[in-house]
Amino acid sequence: MFRSVFYFLPIMVAYNASKKLKIDPWVGAAVMAAFLTPNFIDLANPDKTSGVTCTTNEVLGTQSCTASVFGLPMQLADYGGQVFVPLMMVAILALVYKALAKVIPDNLQMVFVPFLSFIIMMPVTGFLIGPLGIWVGSGLGSALAWLNTSAPIVFAILIPIIYPFLVPLGLHWPLNALMLANIDTLGYDFIQGPMGAWNFACFGATAAVLVIAIRNRNSVMRQTASGALFAGLFGGISEPSLYGIHLRYKRVYPRMLVGCVVGGLVVGIGGGVNASTFAFTSLLTIPVFSPMGLYALAVLAAFTTSFLILLLTDYRTEEDKAQDAAALAAAGVVAGGAVQADPAETAADMAAQASTGSSSSAAQAGTPAPAAAPAAGSVTDVVAPLAGRVLALAEVADPVFSSGALGNGAAVEPVGQTIVVTAPAAGTVVVAPSSGHAYGLTLDNGIEVLIHVGIDTVNLGGEGFDIKVAQGDRVEAGQELVRVDRATVEAAGYALTTPVLVTNTAAFASVEAAADGEVAAGDLLLRVTA
Repeated sequence: MFRSVFYFLPIMVAYNASKKLKIDPWVGAAVMAAFLTPNFIDLANPDKTSGVTCTTNEVLGTQSCTASVFGLPMQLADYGGQVFVPLMMVAILALVYKALAKVIPDNLQMVFVPFLSFIIMMPVTGFLIGPLGIWVGSGLGSALAWLNTSAPIVFAILIPIIYPFLVPLGLHWPLNALMLANIDTLGYDFIQGPMGAWNFACFGATAAVLVIAIRNRNSVMRQTASGALFAGLFGGISEPSLYGIHLRYKRVYPRMLVGCVVGGLVVGIGGGVNASTFAFTSLLTIPVFSPMGLYALAVLAAFTTSFLILLLTDYRTEEDKAQDAAALAAAGVVAGGAVQADPAETAADMAAQASTGSSSSAAQAGTPAPAAAPAAGSVTDVVAPLAGRVLALAEVADPVFSSGALGNGAAVEPVGQTIVVTAPAAGTVVVAPSSGHAYGLTLDNGIEVLIHVGIDTVNLGGEGFDIKVAQGDRVEAGQELVRVDRATVEAAGYALTTPVLVTNTAAFASVEAAADGEVAAGDLLLRVTA
């Protein structure tokens, strides 16, 4: 049962990679399927093919054979479970497929584009890409295996330290591919154990934030942290913690890294930890690691270290604390910790005060006073920050967004060659990376919005993005955040689908998409109910 997934993984990877590069996914799947057929496998059988020679990789224990095919030497391998080969193959296939589509008339493309793609790519993959992919995967696997054997403590510390920087950029997937390759070739993996130290250090930091939020009666952060902690401890998913908390507060990462080091050190001193299968590192998957006691001790040490350091030193700077205090006061919580009788009444009082012309010192300094807590059941409209076709969040081709892990909302498929992204309402820019691909805004009405321009567009490093704002800037409704050149992004093979999320969804009764079809910037997109 489990073998079906690992053995046919190259077909699944090729299918999804082809979809990402906007070519017929079944063509990519069929190319990889050719190398899992009994006909191809029999080429390595000396009883059925003459002149076969085989060698063994002493480090990984894998066998590679070479046979003469059409008078040319073809290196043969078991491609079941491979990840690098289909990824490399589809990158070349996309170029071939799109070139054929340009030169073959439309009424002949259905037959001849796939046919000629097969004729070209199957031999190219068999003779060149397949062996190269095996070499790349084996080389990386051998290098890590050597480091794990020769310097286990260094290896065990290195893995959890680099993961916090790889995951936000989506660059951790190559390591995940190596984990799958190790399981397929060795029968076990040695990377997931140290990686668990990073995950539980991350969850320990989130747990500390949760305790601090409960202590300070910060209901919004309490809900954010509790949801992220549950997703982490029982699902092994770190993204809600990273995007919801850790990347927003600069004090978290240095303290969390101490937990990563401590957990990795325990793994290294103990001689390493192996995993019998690929699993997200959570409380529920501890039994797949061996020795289980060592792994449990390592993740406990990582979790506890991050938890205690952040609990004792706080995750907020003095400026963050001042902003939190102002927000809590606006929501009806006074400095002494007592809650006023009715938050709705507090909101009405603040509105009346504003209407009579009184102003706070913050307002006199040019910074608007914090938003009052909206009355329960009141509805706030969030407008589209760009023009395009509305998609349900579930249709976004990235599970981090489509699952709602980062909050509810909708997505927009942009129109136009130059895509202009604007602020949906007045507020403050709290996230604006140099890549220009994402913007986190805290609106004056208390809604926290994430606008993520494109899928995986962080990899462009800012190319094609003309950034108009910076972190900390004050913006008004309709003010430009960024201009994006469609041609540059699509030439690099990335989709421009733009999720628009309310990241503090847990603070509201509901966040619902309120539009479908085409919208212009400024049109209603979401409805948020207090």
